Amino acid sequence: MRTIGVLLCAALALSGCATLGLGGPKRPVALERPPFPADEYAELARRVGSGAVYGQVIMRTQYGPRFGAGEEVLLNPVTSYSSFWYENKIVAKRELRDPDPRQDAHILIATADGSGSFRFDRVPAGDYYLTSQVRWSEPGHYVGQIYTRVQTIAERVTVTGGGELRHILTN
Repeated sequence: MRTIGVLLCAALALSGCATLGLGGPKRPVALERPPFPADEYAELARRVGSGAVYGQVIMRTQYGPRFGAGEEVLLNPVTSYSSFWYENKIVAKRELRDPDPRQDAHILIATADGSGSFRFDRVPAGDYYLTSQVRWSEPGHYVGQIYTRVQTIAERVTVTGGGELRHILTN
């Protein structure tokens, strides 16, 4: 009888280890992106732009505003492919697999200056995801401890033909 009790305890202990995941934390599985819509992007390549988008990247934190100084600012055309990214990565905070490199040819990139200001010229009319990251440091819980934070901000904007859009990209 004692042998059965020892075996039962051992089985319970081992099953507990399996449910606790003692093998370490598992990384979330990156979500597969849909197939790249080449036809949709081919249509974008034919557009010619005369619009402008300019503004500033600012993150509001409990320690005051932090500017997107030196960060890349992206103007990504709204497509079914980029909308999948926006809904899953930005809104739902899911990890995604790497994008198809063919998308890169259609994304406009500017670098923000020291105050987070950016500008895009010759932008075709249409809808875009304006996105950037902001990095900042803030004090930790202990004396001398500093945490570095990084957050991505993205918003949908509309550029009109020949028009100028001034936009503050913020959280």
